[in-house]
Amino acid sequence: MWIWVVVIVVLVIGFVFLKKIQDFVSGLFFQPPYFERSFMSPDTVILKTKKSKLEIPIRVIGNMYNEGPVIIYSHGNATDIPNVHAAFYDLFTEFVSLGFRVVLYDYSGYGASRTAKTTETSTLEAIECVYDFVIKELSVTKLFLFGNSIGSVPTVYLAGKKNVHGVILTSPIASGLRCFYNGFGSNFLEFFDIFVNMRMIKKVRAPVIMLHGTNDEVISFASSKVLWKNVPNKYSYFAVKESDHNGVLYDFGIKNFVDLVFEFTK
Repeated sequence: MWIWVVVIVVLVIGFVFLKKIQDFVSGLFFQPPYFERSFMSPDTVILKTKKSKLEIPIRVIGNMYNEGPVIIYSHGNATDIPNVHAAFYDLFTEFVSLGFRVVLYDYSGYGASRTAKTTETSTLEAIECVYDFVIKELSVTKLFLFGNSIGSVPTVYLAGKKNVHGVILTSPIASGLRCFYNGFGSNFLEFFDIFVNMRMIKKVRAPVIMLHGTNDEVISFASSKVLWKNVPNKYSYFAVKESDHNGVLYDFGIKNFVDLVFEFTK
């Protein structure tokens, strides 16, 4: 009997250390840009997560007191709220004109956040904090999640846990290993993998749209094809020809994308 007790204790300790290793490795992926907190816009507020008290900057685009659909946007690496808002100003303006509110947020350690270094675990904690804010503070008729690049990880995670109406993924990750190479077949290697969207997405019941550039130089195009195979509720998949990692929405066409999302969210 005591042998089984020892085995269980060893497994529990091993799991705890594995999570710490995975968070350490995932932390190496994140590259928050420099941000001077004194320049923080007055329309950006700081939330704090329940568990770790992490600072999560958030900005609501559109009238937060209106009733209607909401999109939570999880951005990619090496950017933050001001940069994302500037880069996709036209896109977000179109969404607002259609009656949406768009919620932007930063991960811990990004933008105006001055708490712990970013890890996979902290991004998941961040989006849960944002979700709680949206549900409590906004009059939401429908909730959609939109994740770009590494932002696909918290997006898929939350979509697998909560009742949302749709999921949009651009240049998404199937897993950390598959960002660089799609040939990993060893169960041993996959045991240590991070950002494992290809497993988490199996829990997502909402319809999913996915776009990925065929010339993506950051995340292997083949990665999203692996991810798409595991989507339970497929809506549309677009391979954007000759598009790179950051140009996928512009190459697809902002107007085309807005029209697609509008039909998707009806």
